[in-house]
Amino acid sequence: MQGLVPSAGNAAGALAAYAAASDIEAHIFMPRDVPLANYVEATAYGAKVTLVDGVISDCARIVSERKHPDCVYPRPMATTSSWTFFARRVAWPSLCPMQISLPR
Repeated sequence: MQGLVPSAGNAAGALAAYAAASDIEAHIFMPRDVPLANYVEATAYGAKVTLVDGVISDCARIVSERKHPDCVYPRPMATTSSWTFFARRVAWPSLCPMQISLPR
């Protein structure tokens, strides 16, 4: 299983941390001009970070193009708490539904 997210901040760190704890791959697409601290946080947890020439919507387009059935990704504008649901799904699959719909 893999997690994909476009992020310029908190979602990147959240996915990277939860993915590391769940032993899955995290793929994060960030604008090239993202603050260094956000990039370092994601890579420190072992996430695969791709820096994109453009803005967050360009990153979101790339994620949309690359998603497949083995990937978990938040809906647009999902909050960092989205990854709490993701982590629970990975850690306790029998207790969580297969699909979680998050508000925009």
